[in-house]
Amino acid sequence: MLFLAVFCGFLAENQREHMVENKREKQYMKSMLDDLRTDTSDVTGEILLAKSQLSITDTQMAIINSRNLSEENINKLYLLHFSGRLIGPYFEDRTSAQLKNAGGMRLIHQQRAADSLSRYWRSIKLCETMTQLYETYSHDISDVSVRIFDNKYIVETDIGEPPSEIKPGARFISDQPELLAEYSNRLRVKRNLLRFFIHRLELTNRYAVGLMEIIRKEYHLSEKTPLEK
Repeated sequence: MLFLAVFCGFLAENQREHMVENKREKQYMKSMLDDLRTDTSDVTGEILLAKSQLSITDTQMAIINSRNLSEENINKLYLLHFSGRLIGPYFEDRTSAQLKNAGGMRLIHQQRAADSLSRYWRSIKLCETMTQLYETYSHDISDVSVRIFDNKYIVETDIGEPPSEIKPGARFISDQPELLAEYSNRLRVKRNLLRFFIHRLELTNRYAVGLMEIIRKEYHLSEKTPLEK
């Protein structure tokens, strides 16, 4: 009888621990769902920004390569150049940090969810690498552009906003063909980098949406975001 009582107690304790872990697992997934909503919203905005920067870069290259440095084109190049923006999505790591660093992944018993999480995290790391490359190359382009564009022609606007107007009589500091060719060459690399970046961001967003669907299905959660509908 004593053995039976001990055994039953063990089973009860084991069952209780199992229930506690299941509850914690579901809590993690609810929290992850909230993080993914934030991520998809931010990445969607960064995709739009990246596409606008790609369009700007294409236009810059077309004007420079035409070698038509009319007053109109110079003004346009000034506006386009000073409309350049860095790209770098923010990924919410509140839940991910707990899962990775506090042994939380051992609680994820749904294999599809675990596999999808791992794939999503790998894609995030690639996005972060692309962000660093883009920032580095943007600085490299600045090393050339400071020898071309003179900021005295810029009509200042609110902080963070691109200029909407250039002062009359804008000229380049230097319009040497070799310098403009180097600038165009660097823009071409930037354009290719942007294309890869946009593809990776779009793929990451698809992974996020797929992960959200798996979490909802495996953990019986509901409510879809507008992006998923």
